[in-house]
Amino acid sequence: MTTAAGIIAEDATSAPVLGGAEQRLAGIYAQALLDASAHKNEVDETLGELKQLASLRPGNRNPFSELIDSPNANREVRTGVIDRVFQNRVSESVLNFLHVLNDHDRLMLLIPIIQAFGQLVDRRSGRVAVHVRTATTLDSGARTALEQQLRETLGKEPVLHCTVEPDLLGGMIVRVGDRVWDGSLSWQIHCLQDQLMERGNHAIQSGRDRFRSDR
Repeated sequence: MTTAAGIIAEDATSAPVLGGAEQRLAGIYAQALLDASAHKNEVDETLGELKQLASLRPGNRNPFSELIDSPNANREVRTGVIDRVFQNRVSESVLNFLHVLNDHDRLMLLIPIIQAFGQLVDRRSGRVAVHVRTATTLDSGARTALEQQLRETLGKEPVLHCTVEPDLLGGMIVRVGDRVWDGSLSWQIHCLQDQLMERGNHAIQSGRDRFRSDR
């Protein structure tokens, strides 16, 4: 199963760094687009077109980034480009939405809006995106077991987005929204190191206390 939120690959280097206000604004635009497409019964069509938009540039970069960064591309120029490139290639709803973003100088929010739209569609469908980081690739058995455990824990249909990070050494880190479960071996080692350091400090202090009492 493919999660709608998965229309954007996990690529932190290509995603824009947004403040809280911009993230909220992207969510507002995404919700408005979802409401409009749901009213027309075009959610799936809109989702498909947003996938295409998101894939126009390698690394999921904003397809309008050059226009946004160009000092010669004012709002009117961007309007002409949007019409030439997308008219008769996307639905009227998506075309109008691109024009709304341009009219309000919000084209730089396109990728975050698409991400937010996918998350809203997932939530609407009872699915939830789960980001899993492991030291090695999950085999089919481990993936199925993890999906079942998450299904029981979350009460929703989990859709896994897995990345391999050898530095984790073992175990996994699971993130659902703002919630993180860290069961990686590297984290366990870090905790163990803290415990050993704390015990060492305690032993040193105890030795000092005994030395003072013996004097």
